[in-house]
Amino acid sequence: MNGQAVYTVEEVECYDDASYPSLVSKLQACFMKGAFSPKMVAITGRLVGQKWTDPEVIGLAIDSSGMVSEAMGGFLGSASDFDHNLKLVVEAAELNGAELRLMRRLANLAVDRWDGKTCLPDVDVDDHEIQR
Repeated sequence: MNGQAVYTVEEVECYDDASYPSLVSKLQACFMKGAFSPKMVAITGRLVGQKWTDPEVIGLAIDSSGMVSEAMGGFLGSASDFDHNLKLVVEAAELNGAELRLMRRLANLAVDRWDGKTCLPDVDVDDHEIQR
C-alpha cells in the first residue's frame, strides 16, 4: 500500500455534490475551535475525503466485535465511541439537511462495517435534527 487513501466511484460522486463544499467548510470551522481530538479530526477527514492531519487515516473498518481500526492496522477505539463522537461532530458543525444526508452517505461509504450497523442512524435528515 502506498499510504494514500483510495476512493470509490460513489465517494467521488459525493465530492461533486452541491452540498460538499459547505459540508467541508462547516466541519473545518468546527475543528478550528479545538473541541475535538486530532484523532477525531483525522477520522472525519477520511470520511469526507480530506487530509486534515499528518498522518492521516487511510481507511476505517469496524469488526463484528465493535472495534474500530485503521487500514494500516492501528486500533482506534470502540464502535460505540466512534458513533457517539461522529454524532457530536455533526451536532457541533450545525449541518443542514442536505449536508447531513451527504455526511451520512460519505460515512457509510468510507467505513467498512462488519457489526451490522450504519453510520449516523440517529440523524433525522428530513427534520434537520439529531435524535437524542
